[in-house]
Amino acid sequence: MFESTRRLAVFGSHATAPLDGIVSWLVQELGAVAISASSRIVTFLDTFDWRCHDNDLALSCEAVAGSCSLALTLTASATGTTVQTLETPRAPRFARELPESPLRQQLTPILDVRALLPVLQVRYDTRQMAVRDHEAKTVLRIVAEEAWAAPPTHPGEEARVGVTLSLLALRGYPKAARKAAKAIQEKLGAVETADGFLAAAFGAIGRAPGGYSAKLDVALAPEMRADQALNAIFSKLLDTMEQNEAGTIADTDPEFLHDFRVAVRRSRSIFSQIKGVLPSAIAAKFSEELRWLGEVTGPTRDLDVYLITMEDYIQRLPAQVRSYLAPLIAFLREKQQAAHQNLATALKSERYARFVQQWRAYLNTPVPQHVETPFGATAVAEIARNRIWRTFRRAVKEGIAISAQSPACQLHELRITCKKLRYLLEFFQSLFPKDDMKALVTTLKALQDNLGSFQDLEVQRAKLVQLAEEMLALRGTPVRTFFAMGQLFASFEQRQQADREEFQSKFEAFIRAEQSELYRRNFGGAAVTAAEP
Repeated sequence: MFESTRRLAVFGSHATAPLDGIVSWLVQELGAVAISASSRIVTFLDTFDWRCHDNDLALSCEAVAGSCSLALTLTASATGTTVQTLETPRAPRFARELPESPLRQQLTPILDVRALLPVLQVRYDTRQMAVRDHEAKTVLRIVAEEAWAAPPTHPGEEARVGVTLSLLALRGYPKAARKAAKAIQEKLGAVETADGFLAAAFGAIGRAPGGYSAKLDVALAPEMRADQALNAIFSKLLDTMEQNEAGTIADTDPEFLHDFRVAVRRSRSIFSQIKGVLPSAIAAKFSEELRWLGEVTGPTRDLDVYLITMEDYIQRLPAQVRSYLAPLIAFLREKQQAAHQNLATALKSERYARFVQQWRAYLNTPVPQHVETPFGATAVAEIARNRIWRTFRRAVKEGIAISAQSPACQLHELRITCKKLRYLLEFFQSLFPKDDMKALVTTLKALQDNLGSFQDLEVQRAKLVQLAEEMLALRGTPVRTFFAMGQLFASFEQRQQADREEFQSKFEAFIRAEQSELYRRNFGGAAVTAAEP
């Protein structure tokens, strides 16, 4: 029926004109006839870290007229083109809650375990209009929409975005659309737009999509004093903790706690790896508080990981066996909820509030001109080179010592060293060539993934035995659940053995000549080879 569609946004001197004023202009100048008027509310959804936006997608949700259902629409942000649609009884929190559909298949790898959150609400007041020729035949449809944006948490605080005019050219009447578009552009100052004011709508409420990232991106100068550099890194990590605090307390999704905990671990790593830069009293005081936060966040995060990975492993078991594990999943969720309550209590405590206030106050205080610590005034690049080179050599030495018969604890020790190395590379990445750092982190991450999977399975095997003992003591658990847990334990062993067999190739990639040369060139020292002790 429609040959083409053009969407025009009204800017310029007419940008503040109300919808009714623009409709009157269309009637007077184009001879348009009003057909209908309506209003609808559209809620845009995304994750806390903007995964839809980062993939150039926009996910919206609105009520279906005359139904109790909701319509989900996935569009390409750049063009406004509809990619997927789905009608569902309720708005999903996670991709896995969607019915099996192309939309679910597309969103699952993008969202992963992150929850969808309302990020924008837009009210569209719409006027459907028609332009007819001298024979009273409709030659053009015009949809005039006025958008009002509001934060989802305060829907009454609307801000006007503007008006868009969609020109729907009927087949056989292209001239009518071209003539109308020309008049609208010339008289109203309208311009072509693809996203239906989505970017402008975010701007109207003072939001900027893509405003959060847990990645460390701290710009340092090579000659910057080490104490100034560390304070800048600590400040970024404290920002991340505070940004994820509310989501962690609410248990919105597991990634809030993950990002919070990683920021804590990174902060602790600075204190443990880089000594003599900050005053010893400050290091002792705040490292102790960070140690406490590591303790209170650990149990919940461990159970989060267990539940996430459990879903993957369970799917590999026969369907009948999977159903037997329902009591285990329920038991794990009960333990996770109890652990989370303890965590939430800690993050709402006076101790935590005092830590944040005092740590922020210290980090915001300019470093003293007279440095009393051994390395506070040392150039940060010198500190970085020394620590990265020493940690790399330690990782090489530990890895070379590992054989097929080595106990799991040796791989765990190497995992810890690699994690320290990764943190150092991330802390000081801005001091060294970007391409070199990217290559080093990519190879190191592959080794870390292997060691992390191996260690997670080691922990999960021990945890599964502990859970079986606890469930047995409680009585009432079906025998078939313990049978299924035995099969799950066996699958853990098989996967862990596969990880061990993959370790050598991952480690060899980590210490190959090109990688060793990158470390030597950037951080100093002789190239490290497998023959070196």
